[in-house]
Amino acid sequence: FKSLEDIDRKGVRIVVNPGGTNLDYVDKHIRYADVIREKDNDATLQRIRERSADVMFTDLLEGTYYQNKEPGVFCVSTRSILPDTAGNKVYMMAKDNQYLLDAVNSWLSDENRIILARKWLINPE
Repeated sequence: FKSLEDIDRKGVRIVVNPGGTNLDYVDKHIRYADVIREKDNDATLQRIRERSADVMFTDLLEGTYYQNKEPGVFCVSTRSILPDTAGNKVYMMAKDNQYLLDAVNSWLSDENRIILARKWLINPE
């Protein structure tokens, strides 16, 4: 696939789990491809593994993880956030663990984010 238009055509199988921005995107923007609705992320990934689905929309963090950990999975990202998919991640930890809090805050700083993005070949924008 070279574009979103290539994905949204008859015969392409898109798998999506219920709820969230991925489903919102598929419901609003996919008109021609076959949409397979699964119960959770594990089931959607299993469809990709089995090749009973061609495409799964997910966030960059999850996609990069799957590409690095799952043989045969290829993650492609867009330079910009897809319409209706913007979201924020939340990192929860015990509030009395100052060492961990300082480490996470350091990791989330712009400089470290850019260094990590380059290391893992992720577009930091």
